[in-house]
Amino acid sequence: MRGLLTITLGAAMLAGCAQTRAPSGVDPAAAAQAARTPPELSAVLTALEPLEGSELDEGLGLRDARAEGGRLVLDLGVTDAATIDTPAERDAFRFSFERDFAQQMCAAPALRAFIAQRGGVTVNVADPDGAPILSRSIDSC
Repeated sequence: MRGLLTITLGAAMLAGCAQTRAPSGVDPAAAAQAARTPPELSAVLTALEPLEGSELDEGLGLRDARAEGGRLVLDLGVTDAATIDTPAERDAFRFSFERDFAQQMCAAPALRAFIAQRGGVTVNVADPDGAPILSRSIDSC
């Protein structure tokens, strides 16, 4: 999961700013533009919509992306119950997520600008049955 949120949200930020991408998947000019002027929340949601219901990375999928009071809210789901099967594995997942979330969100200039200028980000993670595992928000970097 490391870097997954940054990659997903970063792609959405850039999709909101540019129609083309470099072969590496990131248009450097669009990345610079997104860092200066992040896209509106509606553009980010439009970019994330095609990803809803799909697995973003092995074992983690995007269930929903929406706006709540100017905040971007992502509902993610663990798709492989074996990754959080035991209490120790669930605790390790929570610890890792909570330790890395803010760092991931603030590492990318476009995401940092989005958080500062457009509103915060909340990520909710549920198990394969939909039971909540954790929720984390960031309002500033």
